[in-house]
Amino acid sequence: RYARVVWLVLYSSVFAFVHLYVMRVYTIDNTYLDPTWNARPLWRKFWELHILGQGSRGKYFFCWVWAEAACVASGVGFGGYDVVTKKPKWDVAQNVKPMGVEKAATFVQIPHNWNVKTGMWLRHYVYDRATPNGKRPGFTQLLLTQVVSGVWHGLYAGYWLFFVSSAVFVHGSKGVYRWQRDHFPKRFAVLIDFPHWVLTTVGLNYLCGAFMLVTYDQCMAAWGSVYFLPHLTVLGMVIFSETVGRNAARRKRLAEKRDESKAQ
Repeated sequence: RYARVVWLVLYSSVFAFVHLYVMRVYTIDNTYLDPTWNARPLWRKFWELHILGQGSRGKYFFCWVWAEAACVASGVGFGGYDVVTKKPKWDVAQNVKPMGVEKAATFVQIPHNWNVKTGMWLRHYVYDRATPNGKRPGFTQLLLTQVVSGVWHGLYAGYWLFFVSSAVFVHGSKGVYRWQRDHFPKRFAVLIDFPHWVLTTVGLNYLCGAFMLVTYDQCMAAWGSVYFLPHLTVLGMVIFSETVGRNAARRKRLAEKRDESKAQ
């Protein structure tokens, strides 16, 4: 128990150091709000918004991991005993999995690793309850869940833009990722995962600009400064998944039903 507390304190300290170091170099004032921002090369703007987003995320990692350490130290984080090893588990208060966020291959994986407990609440009380009985959840349920999350964070336009956009990013990346997994051999998994990971990590830090700037005009100016490229990329993925991807999924389901009927 106390060994885990020490590990969590040290682990959280790493993110605190990263946050403090990055914020000494990159800030909102010398990036998005700098008068020379629009004159910078596109590659440099993407690099700076990416590093700014990474560094800003460090403070959340620090707070959540540190809070988890406090819960474990007090005993609140006790989660019972492992079925196999019979050892005590201290994962009840785990609200973030930093490496799960940073290594996420698609946007779908981020909610499972970021603000986990709030995500569980949103899934149970919004996502699942908004899904009609006997039907599979779709984009409508996802969008509604993200809108509720945006309202929970506040009424600034930046929060709404972030969460509504994230719903589109999740929907688009999920559809294309599934199609690629179904149509390419497993030995090409790395080739499939890497470009998705790049889009996920850069896209997340791009969206984070809205979370930091919060006003509508500043958010639009920030995204517009890089020509909305991540948004346009994901929009293309949505169109692909709603046409080619959906037709492929339908053919796959029909083939599975035929196989089941033959087996009977």
